[in-house]
Amino acid sequence: MAEAATETSLQQTSSRDLRLDFLRGVALMLVLVDHVEDHSGVRWLRSYTLAANGLSDAAELFVFLSGFVFGRAYNRRLDEEGFLACQRKAIRRALTVYLAFLLTTFTSIAIGICFGGIAPVLIHELRLDEGAIKWILCSLPMYYQVYGLDVLAFYAIVTPCAPAMLLGLRRAPVLAWVVVLNLYLGAQLFPEFQLPSHRVGSGWFFNPFAWQFLFFIGLYFGALRSRWPFSQVSRMTLSIIAIGLLLFSLLIRWNSFSAIPWSITIDHNLVSGIMAWSNKNSLGPFRLLHFMALAFIGSQLLPVPGAACWRSLAAAPFINCGQHSLAVYSFGTILMFLSCPVFSLLGTSPSVVVMVIGDYVLLSVLFANGLRRWPTKGKNGVGSVNERRSETPRS
Repeated sequence: MAEAATETSLQQTSSRDLRLDFLRGVALMLVLVDHVEDHSGVRWLRSYTLAANGLSDAAELFVFLSGFVFGRAYNRRLDEEGFLACQRKAIRRALTVYLAFLLTTFTSIAIGICFGGIAPVLIHELRLDEGAIKWILCSLPMYYQVYGLDVLAFYAIVTPCAPAMLLGLRRAPVLAWVVVLNLYLGAQLFPEFQLPSHRVGSGWFFNPFAWQFLFFIGLYFGALRSRWPFSQVSRMTLSIIAIGLLLFSLLIRWNSFSAIPWSITIDHNLVSGIMAWSNKNSLGPFRLLHFMALAFIGSQLLPVPGAACWRSLAAAPFINCGQHSLAVYSFGTILMFLSCPVFSLLGTSPSVVVMVIGDYVLLSVLFANGLRRWPTKGKNGVGSVNERRSETPRS
């Protein structure tokens, strides 16, 4: 009875699958650790994150969950309200992400202007020696993307396309898969198949023609989750393959083949080729394959939605952050830039870096808790908790 009630509630657009919020919250903290340590030069906590232990990292988790939640929330909404209503809501969501991108960009530039004397790395990284006004104007078409905000630019352009992706998946699934797959392959085979950016000789860090494929995969599983049951034998077979792939990727990342007697037979050119095809900018195929293996194993290990652990005090901070991931991610990016003058004044010893990261995690949790208590316009009005929390993850 309780399980049936839980399943029914999860099918409602106002319901919450706390597992998704928890995973987004965890991913936010992993990104914060990676970004802050990138600016400190210390690789201590980052040694325990996804980025140091495989071919993919938290970025793939964000994008996949974005598509998954969009597919889950909008699949039923498409039947009830129609395509145009879904398109309008997707455009509003994209505009919200775009405004967050601009506001965080402007704040980051202001931090660079105020603290560039203390932390010259800010001037170099934000390229403020070329003029702040220039980059403010270039950020309007998202040509200028500061470190950490590339993913928001990607969301701002993929979100308006999501209703068409979902409609295509329902009306002409084969054609939809052919279109998104060809865009992905085009990004792999032709590096110039990109959108322009301020980086010399490079396009967007998250090539939208490549990363849309992972978003679409998430959308597929979110919208059609009841139509892809695996038999016990299939689950076991896929689990063995996935675990083998993850272990192989771990050895590649750790460069540990020399410690295995039979590894001498492994062609190191093959390993170099795998790394080359694991490029993050274009979501290389081995990077994508690694994440899908990780996602499959994770889906088998996660407790059911109604498990008590998702309502425990330990999970609550991550869930709160995950439910407000756009704001928390933007806040974390601002904290990341503020860490530069902090490290310039206090140094970058491991103890200082860990202290700063701990403080930033605590501030992010308190920030998310404050947002949770922020008054809204009502149950179904614009800005209501249900509408804001049921749409595409903001990361």
